[in-house]
Amino acid sequence: MGASDGRLSWCEQLGYGAIAVAAGAAFPRLMSWYSRPARLGPRRLAAYIALNTMIGFALHTWALPYLRRMAADGDRARTELAQTLGRQPTDAELLEHLGVTNKR
Repeated sequence: MGASDGRLSWCEQLGYGAIAVAAGAAFPRLMSWYSRPARLGPRRLAAYIALNTMIGFALHTWALPYLRRMAADGDRARTELAQTLGRQPTDAELLEHLGVTNKR
């Protein structure tokens, strides 16, 4: 999934960061012991390892491929719209083409 040398691309790093922030905001008590594995007992260390493995599996299996598909769909829509209009579309035109509402 990452670069050919085994490192994560910046998109993957951004995805990991976004999910970590969301998890920390949703489960602050869980994240308080998750960030300090050296102080955990054997059961909590096993839970820590299992949770970390599940998060990595979920990211690699579902979250990052979904984000890649969304980016590819956006690029494809931008290219199609540019060919139709004969110029680069504005963000509002692209959102309208994708059927996304931009209401605040």
